[in-house]
Amino acid sequence: MFIISRKFRSGEKNFNIYTKKESKDRKITYKPWQECKKGDYGISDDGYVGECLNRNNYKKSILVTMCYGVNWANKSAKINFMKNYAMGIYCMTNPKHWIDAEIRNKRVKNTISAYVTQLMSANQVDWNVLGNIYRPDQKIPAVTVRKLFKEEKIQKMVKEELKEVLVEKGISEAFVLDTILNAIEIAKIKQDPSNMLKGSSELSDYLQMKPEKKVQTEKLQIDVSKQINDTIEEETKRITAEREIEFNE
Repeated sequence: MFIISRKFRSGEKNFNIYTKKESKDRKITYKPWQECKKGDYGISDDGYVGECLNRNNYKKSILVTMCYGVNWANKSAKINFMKNYAMGIYCMTNPKHWIDAEIRNKRVKNTISAYVTQLMSANQVDWNVLGNIYRPDQKIPAVTVRKLFKEEKIQKMVKEELKEVLVEKGISEAFVLDTILNAIEIAKIKQDPSNMLKGSSELSDYLQMKPEKKVQTEKLQIDVSKQINDTIEEETKRITAEREIEFNE
C-alpha cells in the first residue's frame, strides 16, 4: 500500500493507494477510473486502486479526478499512478510537461541555490536536505528532488547558477582562458611537456574541441551534469531500499 499526501484549500489530506490484491483482501469494490463518481474506488491504467474525488460533466466531455491523478474520460486517456507518484504530481492531465510549470516555482530556485552551495563546498551533496527544501510534503523528499535534478532544464539552470557564482568570485571566462594560457607558457619555459599537454587538454575542453564541455577554474574542474547524475546514482540503491522498507511496514 502507498500513502500519498494531497494539499487542498481546506488543508492536507492523505489517501491510501492499493494494489489489486490489497483491494481484494480488504474487500474494496472498484471499477475503471473512467466510470467513477465521487466516493467510488477506481483502478488506474497501471493497476492501482484509489478513491475518486470528483466527476465533472461538461457539454462534450467528462473530467474524472482521482486521488492519484486526473484525466478526461475517453478511450485514449490514461492515468498511471506510478508515473504520477514518481513526480509527486496528481493534479495534471499531462504530467510529462510538469517541469515547464515547476521551474517557475520559488522552491525550485531555492533548491538549485542550495545545491550549488553544496557543490562548491568540501562536503558531498545531501539529497535529504535538498529534498526537504524542495518538497518536504513528500513521503521521501530525497526521491522527489532526485527526479527533479534529472530534468535537462534543471541541469541547465544549475549551470547558469554555477556560472553566476563563479563570476561573483572573479572567475570569468577570460580568467579561465588566461589561466590556461599562462600555465602552458610556464610549462614551455620549464620545458615540461607533460604539463604542456595537460594545459593543451584543458584548452581544448574550454574551446569545446572535445565532446564533453566543462567549467574550469584555477583549482576547480566541474562537469555539472555528470556530477548530478553520478551523485544521484550513488544514492539510488540506498533511497530505494529506504522506500521499500517504508512501503512494507
